[in-house]
Amino acid sequence: MKNLRNDKGNALPPAQKAPSHLLRAPFSSFPILAACALLFALAGCPTNKANTNTNDSDPNNTTPGDGDPVTTGITVNLRDIALPVPRTREMPVASIAQTAQFTGTVAWSPAVTGAFAGSTAYTATLTLTAKEGYTFHGVPTDFFVVEGATTTNTANSGVVLASFPATLAPHIVAGQKIYIAGYEMESDPQNPLFLYRFAMLWIDGQPLRLSEHPGEAYSVYVKEDGTAYVGGYVAEKGSHTGVALLWTVKEGKITQRELDSGTLPQFIGEADDGTVYVVGHNKFWTVKGNEMTEHPFFLLNANRILSAYVTGDGTVYLAGGLDLFHFSRFWTLKKGENPIETELAVGDFMGTNAIYATKDGTVYVTGISADDTDSALWTVKGNETTQKVFPDARVDALRATEDGTVYLAGGATHGSMLWTMKGAQTTEFLLSASWSGVNSMHVTDDGTAYVVGVVGEMPALWTLSGPTLTSQLFPNPGGAVSVFVR
Repeated sequence: MKNLRNDKGNALPPAQKAPSHLLRAPFSSFPILAACALLFALAGCPTNKANTNTNDSDPNNTTPGDGDPVTTGITVNLRDIALPVPRTREMPVASIAQTAQFTGTVAWSPAVTGAFAGSTAYTATLTLTAKEGYTFHGVPTDFFVVEGATTTNTANSGVVLASFPATLAPHIVAGQKIYIAGYEMESDPQNPLFLYRFAMLWIDGQPLRLSEHPGEAYSVYVKEDGTAYVGGYVAEKGSHTGVALLWTVKEGKITQRELDSGTLPQFIGEADDGTVYVVGHNKFWTVKGNEMTEHPFFLLNANRILSAYVTGDGTVYLAGGLDLFHFSRFWTLKKGENPIETELAVGDFMGTNAIYATKDGTVYVTGISADDTDSALWTVKGNETTQKVFPDARVDALRATEDGTVYLAGGATHGSMLWTMKGAQTTEFLLSASWSGVNSMHVTDDGTAYVVGVVGEMPALWTLSGPTLTSQLFPNPGGAVSVFVR
């Protein structure tokens, strides 16, 4: 007697041969469906299930091969897989949010012990299991999508690789978040060669688009209750004029207030009484609760304010200005008083571009030389002013701590730089070999410095904690303009 064979032509093992009396029975005595069901029970006849071979090493038919029955069922057509983006100090998940068509487990590489580490690029291997009635046979290459990751899969496969950008540098103080204002670039669907900028706020790396209209965010400040204030502008597509805006972001809800089209909000800070100050080129606004008040100011010899700082008592310090004689100055605005102008240098430097003040009344100001080749740092305490020159460098960001340590960031001939100064000692840190731009810096009370800027066409964040410098590039083209850590 010849061996019975399955649907692939393979001989059935002896234990699976049908009894001889069934083989001798007339075919007409067996309805077709009943025969198939009986033979399936005895010899593995295929049914409409995707896979019924319990000894199959590939039960989901992700890579059909010898030993697999013909795959049937509805091909999985849900592309999106819900998987949280890895975040520093957050716990990883071991499974995906199941769908109507499949479930899945998650394995992380590098392996995670406890929470995600900072400054680490993680890849998730997702092993999907099709639910009854569904199959991965027919799923095309690179079909699945995990938001925030580069996702790949082979055809007919339920194994998915999701590669995420590096996590942010670890926070030194538990519970702190990094807020970064800036922009992302997006091509015009009608003209792919034309790029628009869109105002963005990143909170611990999570992007939040502030407006559907093109624009840019310039400044950010966060109150103790987690309310973020972001200054910037928007304009209609194709328009050369826009309007300055102040966005308020809390718990994902965005509200906005219109400022005006004649100034841009370069700086946002807060006084001890909770009043928020938004400083533009020729005026500033105070915000307390739902009330916003405009305060125009006139500064002789100043055609543009580039930087500002607000102290606890509401004193506003301003840097900027440019005139024919290259005077370097800064201005002090106290409540109810006229602006006070302080002259720093004449002839060598063309105005000032960054300013900061500490609680003891020391004011730090930077400027750029008239030929745009050198920078200077002025330290003003009472009636005493000292100057330090940084040859072949451009300082664009400035912060200081109460112990007298000064942090400066900008560019030099060999790349983007971060300098720390304490007393007579200056230490250099190379941020990037390409000098694409350093825009802003925030220093926390423990001395950790956060610097943002652009490398190539990508937003960048650098973190200096003690002697350790880490960096991160964001996944989409754009620029990081302002940073605040709370």
